[in-house]
Amino acid sequence: QTPQRFIKKLYLIIDNNPSPVAAVFEFPGDRAWHSIATRIRVNAYTDVRAVVELSNGEIYMTGNFVKASGGCSAPALKDPAAAAAQLGRMKLILPPEDGADDLLLARLMVRHPNSSGLQFDQISRNFIPADYVQSIEVSYKGAPLYKVATDISISENPSITFGFIPDPGDATLVARVTDSQGRQFEQRFPVASSP
Repeated sequence: QTPQRFIKKLYLIIDNNPSPVAAVFEFPGDRAWHSIATRIRVNAYTDVRAVVELSNGEIYMTGNFVKASGGCSAPALKDPAAAAAQLGRMKLILPPEDGADDLLLARLMVRHPNSSGLQFDQISRNFIPADYVQSIEVSYKGAPLYKVATDISISENPSITFGFIPDPGDATLVARVTDSQGRQFEQRFPVASSP
C-alpha cells in the first residue's frame, strides 16, 4: 500500500448467513498496516469472501469455501448473568518485545454476548433477543487506526487482531465500542514500541 493507493474498505461477507455482511472495515490510509483477523459465526456451508475497495476505486475479491454450520443459532457459551457482569470489558494483547521486526500485532478483545436473535433459550423456551456489537473504532496517538461496522455474524466476545507499524516510543491506543442497545464502552491502552 502507498499513500496514493491503499485499502479504503474491507467487506467480510459470509454468503449463506442470515446476515451475510459480517463486517465492514474502514481505514484512513495514513498508516501502513499488514494484516487483520477476526472470529466469525458460520450458519451453513458457505463461501466466505473478503472484498476490498482501494482509494482509487478499484475493487478486488478473494474467498474460500467453509464447511461449518449452526454458528448463528448456537447457544452462548457463558451464563447470561456472568456475561452481563463482564459486558463491555476490553483487553489488548500485544506480542512480547522480541525485536524481530517493527510489525505490531495488536489483538483487541471485547466481552459481549453478541446474541444473534436466532439463539433459543432452553429454559424460557423463547428466542434470546439480538444484542450485538455494532461498531468498533480504534485510534492510535489520537488519529483513527481503523473502524468496523459489525453484525450478528461476528462471534461471541468479538476479537480483532490488527497488524500495523507503530511509531517509536510510548503511545495510547483507544478503543470505542457501541452495541445494538446503544451502550457505549471505551478503554485506553498504553502501547510502547522500541525506537
